[in-house]
Amino acid sequence: VLLRAEFSRLAAKQRIRAWVRLLALTAATREPWRAVTIGRGQKFGLAMATAGPLDPDQAVAELAELVRLRRAGLCEPLPLPTVTGEIYATRRRGGADPSGALDEALRRWSSGAGAERSDTAHVRAWGPDAGPEVLTVPGPPGGEPTRFGTLALQVWSPLLTSEDVVRL
Repeated sequence: VLLRAEFSRLAAKQRIRAWVRLLALTAATREPWRAVTIGRGQKFGLAMATAGPLDPDQAVAELAELVRLRRAGLCEPLPLPTVTGEIYATRRRGGADPSGALDEALRRWSSGAGAERSDTAHVRAWGPDAGPEVLTVPGPPGGEPTRFGTLALQVWSPLLTSEDVVRL
């Protein structure tokens, strides 16, 4: 078991970090690992996210896809904020249409003091006044309507399929 305990809330950042480590460990050892991440719950108590075990060939394929996206991200900023992307993918996988999922993701991207667009990395990439246009660039034909939506599903869907989150 790949175990990590967080003092902060169990959020998208911690979950995706555990996922990448699980993929790498499974791909390298070809053994049945699980990733368990424990953190604070939303208001009170604890939350625990568990992923795996994975098929080693699946882990290699998923890791290769993330490496491909990383390479693309070294050439240009990818419109894929962590929390906003997780929200979009979760809503789409839950049955929301692309428009509804994008509306909710855009609220997280741009609303209030915790707006993800105000994170230092996003300000550096998109500017201090980045608006919804960052996330609404059209996607490739036949897929999600936005490039952001396509990327969010590529990154988050495999994790969301494998993961179980429990609020304790």
